[in-house]
Amino acid sequence: MSSCSSPSSSEAGSDGLNLTFANYTEAGPVFHATTVKLQEQLKEHADSGVSVDWFDNQGDPTKMLENARLMVQTSPDVIIEYPVAEDSVGVQKVFKEADIPCIALNLPLAGCSWINIDNPKMGESAAKLASAEAKKRGWTEDDTTVLIGQNATAGPSVNGNITRFFEVFADEFGLEPVAEADITPSTSTIGKNGVQFDGKSDQDVSFTAVRALLAGLDPDRNLVLYACNDDQTLGAYRAIKDAGRSDNVIVIGHGGGRIDTLEALRDDPNWIGQDVFFEDYWGQYTVAMAEAIVAGKELPELTLLPSLTIGKDELFDYFDKETLELTKLPPLDDTNSYMADSDFLKRIDNIDGLK
Repeated sequence: MSSCSSPSSSEAGSDGLNLTFANYTEAGPVFHATTVKLQEQLKEHADSGVSVDWFDNQGDPTKMLENARLMVQTSPDVIIEYPVAEDSVGVQKVFKEADIPCIALNLPLAGCSWINIDNPKMGESAAKLASAEAKKRGWTEDDTTVLIGQNATAGPSVNGNITRFFEVFADEFGLEPVAEADITPSTSTIGKNGVQFDGKSDQDVSFTAVRALLAGLDPDRNLVLYACNDDQTLGAYRAIKDAGRSDNVIVIGHGGGRIDTLEALRDDPNWIGQDVFFEDYWGQYTVAMAEAIVAGKELPELTLLPSLTIGKDELFDYFDKETLELTKLPPLDDTNSYMADSDFLKRIDNIDGLK
């Protein structure tokens, strides 16, 4: 078990909220950022009564099941699970037999309340932004290749942004039509203009995969890069730059709002957009969700986390011009408005319009 006690008070008392949180993996910066931010918030608001025991699924289904069994032994009020794969039957069985309410983060887990980003929505808006920029640069279907990076193990929920991206980009840019449903985990080439690689949500794996596929692409091809998370995007972009092809590439990131990708959006002319879903702050929403469950509220089938695609002009609507630190989170919407009563969110006070 990779577990440690929360840096907040571990003695929350009978009136406190005792949680377990199993992250997808702590080895990937994209995922680890969620743990770091929530730990900071718990430490800053140590009087909130919220305590968390942490577990690391290590991107491994076997480890996820092991951690599920360990989590129920602690008898938390609510279990927060970031699954490694969708609808793990073994984990479902463990939670059901323990009769402990659970929250599934990002990936669905039958029997658990589900909170996720709107991946297809961001894929669509990213595609429209990329198509407009490609047309502005004078690119055509005869000289453009679209690289999309998936994590095949994670399933369609995680990869919904890239499949929707390609379908919409093809329509907007005038490529051979491709239905989103026709892009599967085993798809490597998509029509005449698409290539899909499996980066496994890892920078180095993505770098190696894209370096290999670039060897088979004409060096004069214009490249559009979009992936299922920023670790993959950064690794793939590094391979493109190392191959000396950074003069004809468009990049749109897909991440929580980490500093390195925000700097790229601000400073790199090729990095034209960023899907921002504020992943650093996902923990606070899961705590608010747990508060609602314990309070007996009826939750919607799917609670949406804030997510949107921003271009260079929108960057400073949410992030400081100098530090690129978050200045505010978007307002709650119809799917998560029940969180307006959350004591924890009110203490943190970083959501626009929530007091």
